[in-house]
Amino acid sequence: VLLFSRRGRLLDRPATRRTTETDAEPFPRAVVAGAVILLLAGLGLVPTWAGPDLPVFTNGLTFVIVFLALALLVLVSGQMSLCQAAFAAVGAASFSHLTHGLGLPWAVALLLAGLTAVPVGALIALPAIRLSGVYLALATFGFGLLMERMVFNTGLMFGGGSSRPVPRPDLWF
Repeated sequence: VLLFSRRGRLLDRPATRRTTETDAEPFPRAVVAGAVILLLAGLGLVPTWAGPDLPVFTNGLTFVIVFLALALLVLVSGQMSLCQAAFAAVGAASFSHLTHGLGLPWAVALLLAGLTAVPVGALIALPAIRLSGVYLALATFGFGLLMERMVFNTGLMFGGGSSRPVPRPDLWF
């Protein structure tokens, strides 16, 4: 239906955005680059000092990534998407199959899992690119529900229900 509907019927009223001007200067590039390097170095060392709390750090980092993607979408476009968890689940299932099933190193599997989520994102983006406002939120929410009810319940993505241990990553490679 979304592919064949006229664009004018699916547009929401444009939202007015208030802009404020500030006199504050942005951080110098060297400060930002140094902070990013320190953050990445700290994240690279997490597996060495986290010990048994590594799943807690991994779960927290996953939520940070998902919510930063949502914040980026809202800040840049002013739109709301409600299916980030579906994309994260596709990436997580792909990562699991690539590391445990194929035995790939986790850094390579992480990159390939991210690339696996791209076609799924394109699948929802093609019909949803013409939507705005509440229609975009409803379409993406419907996609998330579809993935939850029809795809995630099958054994295709998450296996037959038995959990298997995943090897601990060695730094980054």
